Amino acid sequence: NAYRGYARAYIKEVEKSRPSAIMDIIHSGENLSITDKVKSRLPTQGTCQECGYISSQAVCKACVMLTGLNKGLPQLGIGKSSKHRKPLLELKEAEKKNKAAANEIMDRNAQEPGDDNVIADKLYSGENTKSDSKKEQSVMKK
Repeated sequence: NAYRGYARAYIKEVEKSRPSAIMDIIHSGENLSITDKVKSRLPTQGTCQECGYISSQAVCKACVMLTGLNKGLPQLGIGKSSKHRKPLLELKEAEKKNKAAANEIMDRNAQEPGDDNVIADKLYSGENTKSDSKKEQSVMKK
């Protein structure tokens, strides 16, 4: 059992003898003063870079978990945020490289459309392609 159950039962017992007990506890909690030393350790409120929602991290847990699920890493957003920073950065770097390669293919073949545009679209969308195309392999090596 969780300890909060005992605390809740105790507060309910106190409330039987003094009905204003819960309001008194809330009022005293609001009046607690926090020292500057404690305030410096608390996270600052910011916004998520991905979705713009309120977050104390650069990227909120929901976006990290969603990215992990989309990339086949379901454990990415579970646990400490410091553990998921490195894999998330690696995913973003790989995504940037794929987009750069796709843009290079599209720029090269702007005048003459061909099979490379399909490959570039797959790279840009982040799909993993396993094609034997010589052009794709040469672009990926660069």
